[in-house]
Amino acid sequence: MLGAVPLLLLLCSTAIANIIQLEMNEMECVGMYSRKDWGGPVNPYIEVNITDTKSGKDDDWIALVIFEHRNLGLLGADIPMDPTKKYVCDDAAIASNLCDKEQHGQFIVSALANSTSYGKILTKRLDYSNPETLKYNVEKSGFYCVYTYTPNKNDLYSGVAEFRNAFGHLAASQIPKLPFYGGAALAYSLVLALWMFAYVRHRAAILPVQNYITAFCGFLVIEMVVTWRYYVYMNNGASTGTTTYTVVLSVLIAFRYAYFFFLLLIVSMGYGMVKPSLGSTMWECQALAGLHFVFTLLSAYVSSPERASPFVMFLCFLPLGLTLTTFVLWIMNSLTSTIRELEGHLLYNKAQRYQTLWRLLLGSIIFICVYAITNFLILMTESTLDSSSSWKSRWFMLEGFPNLVCFVDFCVIAYIWRPSTKDRSFAMSSQIAQNENEAQEFEIGSLRESMDE
Repeated sequence: MLGAVPLLLLLCSTAIANIIQLEMNEMECVGMYSRKDWGGPVNPYIEVNITDTKSGKDDDWIALVIFEHRNLGLLGADIPMDPTKKYVCDDAAIASNLCDKEQHGQFIVSALANSTSYGKILTKRLDYSNPETLKYNVEKSGFYCVYTYTPNKNDLYSGVAEFRNAFGHLAASQIPKLPFYGGAALAYSLVLALWMFAYVRHRAAILPVQNYITAFCGFLVIEMVVTWRYYVYMNNGASTGTTTYTVVLSVLIAFRYAYFFFLLLIVSMGYGMVKPSLGSTMWECQALAGLHFVFTLLSAYVSSPERASPFVMFLCFLPLGLTLTTFVLWIMNSLTSTIRELEGHLLYNKAQRYQTLWRLLLGSIIFICVYAITNFLILMTESTLDSSSSWKSRWFMLEGFPNLVCFVDFCVIAYIWRPSTKDRSFAMSSQIAQNENEAQEFEIGSLRESMDE
């Protein structure tokens, strides 16, 4: 299910952009950067527009407040002999001297707000008969909230809040992905350049498995560039073609994880280094990768926010979990068998490569499992207060960190299986040590497969 996480985040990214739908009597909070902290061509602002109002009386009203979350304690007034607070100035609050008549229909703000608040607090009464658009200029980076309230439960209204950052139309929690994926594209390009230098230099000794690694490295560069361009496109406020772009990128992400597990599987089986061919097992590996690709796409599509339900998510993630579990168990069992076979033939130098890979994968699996469980518990128990302090780093925990783990794993694998002049002779060493006829079969088969690849 690891591969579905970036897809779910991608499909949700348009929903967590700078336009938020306001619900009745609820608070919506979004992180924002000041122009000084991130830069950009415009001054950041929050604009609230109440629409579709339905009320039985012309004098009904909506109380609106915009504030930075750390100023929450400055809202409301203490009620004598009552542990609760009164937050909206209505007739009862005026009668209790908690606010003035001029504040009727507004949120009650502490008198100390102007001197102690982090940023300003803006409150306004909006009449149902003529709701006006309200604009709030953001001068400091923070976690800003919009809260609307109407005392009459029979009244209806809807609205939108635009959280416009200085840098563009992406949400502030998403903007770090621009430099991240740009840097990832450069990093993978550097790895590809180093790999291709060794590949061309030692092209006469290339093993079939190294052709798979070459193709995957080139694909990763393309995927990172496309992902980076997607966020540039969204930040520029593009609306046309967004769905198509999202679908293409979703396919690339699903293909990346399916190919990555497939590559790990054939490497762990000793393809090219221990065995000249996997025979029918290669088709089984490809079929499993194809199923994982399809189930990853299906899970991400069906479990998107507007289609999500516990039962549907269970049905979609079950086959994905099965293919992922099959991959992991098959990879680790194949690695163990390959290492045992090499050590049985006293080929300790070759076995050392696979032992390094085994330790790397085991460490990554344990680390990712602990990481996934920890993040799941955090997300399940996280409150708005927690979000106010973690909105800047949450993207990295959910999306950036798994990408870094994949990058490190791929770099280690590419380094271990990097092209060299001794690759073909090193790969043939087991057959030469055991059986010259098998060594000849390996050499001819490897040459034929290398030409076919």
